[in-house]
Amino acid sequence: MTVELSILGPIGAARGDVALDVGGPKQQALLAFLLVHTGGWVDAHLCLEAVWDDQPPDGAVRSLRTYISNLRRLLGPEVEIETVAGGYRLVLEDAHLDAGQFEAMVASARAIADPRRRFARLSEALGLWGDRPLAGLTNRLWASIEADRFDEMRARVVADRFEAALESGLHHDLLPEFEAAAADRPLDERLATLAMLALYRSGRQADALRAGEAIRRRLADQLGVEPTPDLITLERRILNHDPVLRWNRAKTNLPHAASSFVGRTSELAELAGVVTSVRLVTLLGPGGAGKTRLAVELGHRLTDRFADGVWVCDLAPAPRPEAVDDLVGAALGVQPRTGMDRLEAVAEFLVPKKALVIMDNCEHVARRAAVAVARLVGACPGLTVVATSRVPLHVEGERSWGVDPLAVPEEDHLPGDLDEALEYPSIRLLVDRASNRFRPADSQAGDLARLARRLDGLPLALELAASRLATMTLEEVLGDIDGLDRFESSTVDGDVRHRTLQRTVAWSHDLLPEASRAGLARLGVFSGTFGAFDASAVSGTSLEDTGRLLRTLVDSSLVVADTSGDRTRFRLLETIRAFALDRLSSAEVDTLRSRHASHYAGLVTDEAVRLNGPEEPVAVNTIADAFSDIRAAAVWALDQAETDVVTALAGSIADFSYWRGAYETATWATEAVELPDADAHPDWPALCGSAARGMWLLGRFTDAKRYARAGDRPTIATPVARSGHPHDVAADVDLYEGRTEAALDHYRSALEDASVRGDLLRVSWTQYYLAVVSAVAGLGDDAVAYATECRRTVDDLANPTAVAYATYAQALAVKRHQPARAEALFNESARIARGVSNDWFEGIATMESASITAFTAEPAEAVAIFGPVVDHWDRAGDRTQLRLTWRYLLRALARAGLDEEAAVLIGALEDGHGPARGVGLVRPPGGAVKGVRARLSEDAYTKALVRGGAMSHAELVEHARQVIRSA
Repeated sequence: MTVELSILGPIGAARGDVALDVGGPKQQALLAFLLVHTGGWVDAHLCLEAVWDDQPPDGAVRSLRTYISNLRRLLGPEVEIETVAGGYRLVLEDAHLDAGQFEAMVASARAIADPRRRFARLSEALGLWGDRPLAGLTNRLWASIEADRFDEMRARVVADRFEAALESGLHHDLLPEFEAAAADRPLDERLATLAMLALYRSGRQADALRAGEAIRRRLADQLGVEPTPDLITLERRILNHDPVLRWNRAKTNLPHAASSFVGRTSELAELAGVVTSVRLVTLLGPGGAGKTRLAVELGHRLTDRFADGVWVCDLAPAPRPEAVDDLVGAALGVQPRTGMDRLEAVAEFLVPKKALVIMDNCEHVARRAAVAVARLVGACPGLTVVATSRVPLHVEGERSWGVDPLAVPEEDHLPGDLDEALEYPSIRLLVDRASNRFRPADSQAGDLARLARRLDGLPLALELAASRLATMTLEEVLGDIDGLDRFESSTVDGDVRHRTLQRTVAWSHDLLPEASRAGLARLGVFSGTFGAFDASAVSGTSLEDTGRLLRTLVDSSLVVADTSGDRTRFRLLETIRAFALDRLSSAEVDTLRSRHASHYAGLVTDEAVRLNGPEEPVAVNTIADAFSDIRAAAVWALDQAETDVVTALAGSIADFSYWRGAYETATWATEAVELPDADAHPDWPALCGSAARGMWLLGRFTDAKRYARAGDRPTIATPVARSGHPHDVAADVDLYEGRTEAALDHYRSALEDASVRGDLLRVSWTQYYLAVVSAVAGLGDDAVAYATECRRTVDDLANPTAVAYATYAQALAVKRHQPARAEALFNESARIARGVSNDWFEGIATMESASITAFTAEPAEAVAIFGPVVDHWDRAGDRTQLRLTWRYLLRALARAGLDEEAAVLIGALEDGHGPARGVGLVRPPGGAVKGVRARLSEDAYTKALVRGGAMSHAELVEHARQVIRSA
């Protein structure tokens, strides 16, 4: 068994579950000293001082050798303690050191773009710590110094974790932790500013300002220094309720690069200046020129300039031009809306925002991408677009920017030594990407320069050549590259650099074994990232053979591996993907695409089951990682009228799709129901339920009822997805339109049926809804009873989403009579939902919590509380929930004396656009309406009412935001 060694708390060692006795204090001190210097040589005299605290007695050398011998015998072959040059070196072979694990986990966490996953990884890393590093030894000077160093390292990671928490919207849930951490390190400005921001976002502006003043005093009194500009700026923004401090679900989806960025310093600086005055810049260049990497690096450097985020939309996975709009919406997290297409919804969302969108890999869908860019830039004054393409988009106002290759030496001025050679970024990239076994000498400077020139300084070509330096000499690589003309380019593009890249790819491809070449070709059908199991299933090869293939292709730079998550994901660059597909016949492509679609249909069917159980977090990540290929499979299945496949894809994962903002599955479902004989399919109810739920979320109640009626097949097995029961959608419409008795009748019958069948998941879902409908109908005792039973049921399911909705039901049931308890329960529900990226349940719980907080907060703060709620539902495109938000905001406005603004919302609710206007759950609250009407003159009230009724949805959202900002 592996030996586990610990220094981040008490010194310890264990093999499996068995703790090892590491000896007395002196032997422990020696082990700790060697572990602190793992892999490095330490002088024996330093070991003596470490063990005996600078006063080694007579015979200490002999005792030291005894301790070394004891440790070798104790730790076994996994830990090697070498005797070298009058000292020792401890080398960990298969053993694990907690400090090493910690550093590796932190490094991998910092490479994760998704803040929630980064937060989870950093939390896991910090879980390795005890109370104090090197516990029991800190009476020794060296150990005290090392412990302090470790504590500083931990403090930085704690701050990184809090930053990820703030990016994830966990400011309220972790507020006690923020405050405790800042109190533990009272002079740490970074922790103080993070705690201040968490306080402000939790509605405690005054406390945030007091925290800022307190650290100002401590810095002045104890250190005699002024606060940094960051603290001063934060205080000013808190005072002014600066909108930039509001939490948005994410500020960016920019990927974090796994390798260094080489060269292009001047280009970055110049481009950063260009985008201040030009709103559309297209980076032009051949494949492999580094356009994407340059655009992403530019995005990272400009995040502070765009208050509403920097977003990457990769168009490479677009299975057809029509998918461009969905990819743009998905990248921004914006869903379709009633009466408008996906791009109109994106434009409506972006109109008031200052954002940068990177449209990557436009060339294969250039015409559709050009239309999308033109519409967005024309409609959104605060939007800047940076596109990457091999061809211009020809959009009005476009500035084309040629991405040149990395600089190479002139033919008549080759570098004389390595230092001179490395001044050229093309050569730096070659050396940086080469195996660490490649250590060039001064005498090879000229050959490096010739290789860089021969590859035209193209980054991808250089990386492909660099990967070969692990198994070939520089001279051999150069010799092969000099013969590139023997490789015919499959491209009709006349660009010399593109032909160079095509031939370099072909050269690298032809160096592969025949089986690896065939394996690469088969991988061309993947649109996004994939796992080894996916590749094995689609390629029809064993998992073991697929693993070997992927390792070979990664080593050859033909496949990119992402190890930042729990499992390695792979992807092909678009240039390589196109090259791979060119190696296949049309019949082979058809076969692979069919196998690909069937594989992903099976994957979502399996994951749909796991979504309902304790493995929901794993299922969510699996589906999210695979969504580009799920989309490609759905498009192929629709084009081929493969009903089995598209029904599985559109019907199985309704719970993932609609609770996590992937509403495009509703489009697949609505297209699928039109396929020949689709209504004869056994899963027809699931398909109709999926389409109906999508329409309901968009506020299209008439269409929702139509699809729900079409799926009325009581003799067919119950659909898997909780949110995809057709009858439930019809009952939801009844609820929102005020027919609560009809909704209650449906769910009572559904509960009885589920109980007879022993379907606990269905039982919990119907109990949840019965609690909600009873609460809305004013049947408080019934609501409490159903919510209590629901909670008991979900305890057996151990499903996070089920626990979240049961907790929500408990909160809603007691909201009127126990508001404090309800608020705590709503916050708990939101926290649980957030943990599995369930945006919808997080949103309704947050909205209800805000409605309670607004009754006790100061009037201005009560209005401000609804800012994040409006942003949440506006991004999600859920107009039904936005109308509920208007009702709560209306009350807060009336309480704050903003009666005209409240009357505008009354007009919107009574006469505006949207589902079931003025009836049921979305009618204006009578008490607030009565008060506003009494305080305003008849003329002022009527004008505000008419104004609200005439507002478009976008105007109403922006009006609400302006009112919230100015409150």
